[in-house]
Amino acid sequence: MAAEAQRSEAVRAVETEIAEQRQAAMAELDAARAVALGQLKGDVAQLAVSAASKVVQADLDVAGNQATIDEYVNQAGGNR
Repeated sequence: MAAEAQRSEAVRAVETEIAEQRQAAMAELDAARAVALGQLKGDVAQLAVSAASKVVQADLDVAGNQATIDEYVNQAGGNR
């Protein structure tokens, strides 16, 4: 009987240790997930700003090109 009690106590101790390790691992995963999501949000924001910048630059180029075309047309029309 004493051996059975020791065995049961050892099993409980191992189960407790496993549960504690599992809980610690889950906490570590949650922390890593939070860090990864924070980095991902930063990356997405940076990509959005970069894309917006390219759109604005493209709009400026179109406006600049249109101004050049308008100027040329006006000059060509004045030469007739």
